[in-house]
Amino acid sequence: SKMNLREQLLYIRHLFRLYRFRYPAIVQLMLFLLVGFSGFLVDTFFYFSLQLSLGVSHLAARAASFVLAASWNWYCNRKITFLQAGRSDGLAQWTKFLVMSSISFVLNWGSYCFLTTAVPFFAEHRYPAFIAGILVGTVSNFTFSKYIVFKEPVGAGLPR
Repeated sequence: SKMNLREQLLYIRHLFRLYRFRYPAIVQLMLFLLVGFSGFLVDTFFYFSLQLSLGVSHLAARAASFVLAASWNWYCNRKITFLQAGRSDGLAQWTKFLVMSSISFVLNWGSYCFLTTAVPFFAEHRYPAFIAGILVGTVSNFTFSKYIVFKEPVGAGLPR
């Protein structure tokens, strides 16, 4: 009878903390993918909005939607996925994230451009190429984020 909604939410939060402690790499990857999915929604929204409402070409819309989605992902990853990241300079970290994400974006956008210009199916069906490009960039983006942008300071997590 004392297990009200607040207590249930506290229990779920506690379980999450336990899993984060016991399986840090798996939880971090899952959170990164969850944040990435939310960024995918932001990316998709702006990709189509720029084309439909402003008449921007699909290639330019793809580039602009990337910057907006990458900024969203940086913020969410800083607050959710890589908790230790909140201790570093936000502007420098955001800049580093955009630079590292740009490398992933070259893979993402390059594969999108290649597919939509060289493969007849994708020239007619651009959205599957859009998704393929995102998948190509995800692996490098996680690696750069974990080991370069949001890396833990030396000695972090060690007992004092």
